[in-house]
Amino acid sequence: MKRISALLKLDQQFHVRCTVASLGEAIGMAQRSGLDIRRTADVLAAGSPGSPIVKMVVERMVSRDYTPNFLVPLMIKDLSYAMETFAAEGIELADARAARERFIEAMAAGYHDRDIAAVVEPLRRA
Repeated sequence: MKRISALLKLDQQFHVRCTVASLGEAIGMAQRSGLDIRRTADVLAAGSPGSPIVKMVVERMVSRDYTPNFLVPLMIKDLSYAMETFAAEGIELADARAARERFIEAMAAGYHDRDIAAVVEPLRRA
């Protein structure tokens, strides 16, 4: 039973981490395209992608408040662990690999000690 609980938690974490990375991509694209960031955030939070994590993190992305709630390096660690665990069962997590790269980019850009919402910063235009 313990293993099942651990695997369920890992599965949930994998989905959350991929969601945050793709949200960063969506906000980064909106910014680069000249869309209204506030309106984009509202649509993403209220529409079908809207989940508690999206509603929480999109606000941090819009306000650029990267006060740590969950650190970027921890996202990388969790995604790496998920990739290893799933690979042991013969499942490649392509989405996790892509999300992990986004968090590595954020860390390389100097956001290693910031909140996961900072994943959006390397995707914004300077």
